[in-house]
Amino acid sequence: MKLTKSEQTYLELGSLYESYGYDKFLMRKFEEYSLYLENKNFLTSEHILTFNDPGGKLMALRPDITLSILKNAKNKKGAQKVYYRENVCRLDKRSMQYVEIEQLGIEAVDSVGTATLLEVCELAKKSLEAVDPDYILCVSDMEYVLGFLETVKGMDEGATERVMSFIKSKNAHELYLELTACGVKEEYAAEFSSLIMFSGTNGEIFEKAKALVLNQRMEKALMNIKSMTSESAMPEKVKVDFTLMNDISYYNGPVFCGYVKKIPRAILTGGFYNRMAQKFSKTCAVGFALSLDELDAYYGENPEYDVDALLLYDSEEAVKKALRLAESMRSTGMSVRIEKSVPEGIRCREIIRVDSD
Repeated sequence: MKLTKSEQTYLELGSLYESYGYDKFLMRKFEEYSLYLENKNFLTSEHILTFNDPGGKLMALRPDITLSILKNAKNKKGAQKVYYRENVCRLDKRSMQYVEIEQLGIEAVDSVGTATLLEVCELAKKSLEAVDPDYILCVSDMEYVLGFLETVKGMDEGATERVMSFIKSKNAHELYLELTACGVKEEYAAEFSSLIMFSGTNGEIFEKAKALVLNQRMEKALMNIKSMTSESAMPEKVKVDFTLMNDISYYNGPVFCGYVKKIPRAILTGGFYNRMAQKFSKTCAVGFALSLDELDAYYGENPEYDVDALLLYDSEEAVKKALRLAESMRSTGMSVRIEKSVPEGIRCREIIRVDSD
């Protein structure tokens, strides 16, 4: 039987991740609800399905894998690199129903340095390419924006949240107004707002961003962005997008998301979440998750037939004959189904009636 697109992708990428030294991580139990409650801003949604175990503990149907990996890594020493294939349970905002989403991802905990950054970016690109060679990986470094914001003396917590919201929604006009209201000079506010929304080649973006650097934090972030775009294979597949911003309570540094041609939304998201790692006694962590859930719908083949042959037996005496015939046909590579009558809606290449004679 031919593998589905999601199965093909998992087999290919599982071997790839292992070739980079990543170990398979298996989730063998549910987590207590408190783990997710304490870190709810890290999750994509605050809606979590819960249940009580036989001992009365409030447990949760897993909305996230990263937290479990960090919890598992808490008491282990040294760098750890793992990959996983697991289902998460989340509320679908379109249907407003809980759904299971199949994810494939990697996590590198306490593995620091430019080498890890470039390695994870390469694996993100290769993961997208395994789905479709026509892909784009968008990258940024949150420290560039955060480094700028720390220079604005008139910016309180509320203003920071508004600025982040305007950046995420690509609202250059409101961003400009908020920055000038906080005391940023009009010329710089205009240039910064333009940069955030800029669409062009990576070289153009890099030169424009370099001219606006105000401190070492912004400079280092820009060097990370340059590394991710120019110092890796197939740089033309990587685009800079300064509007990539995650929750600053948990994330910092490089972030990225990936798109493929046929699916109208990002299927890969990831980045550095050092602040979250530090809550679990680790110094740093980076990873990404690739959604396998929609691959079959957008990339799966729609076969003309459900089965090659349908064997119909006319009596109990014909069953053994049908079983022997089916086994013989399957040995040649055919798919065969045995029934007493034709199932409603089945599509088959041929129907063979097996009698008791």
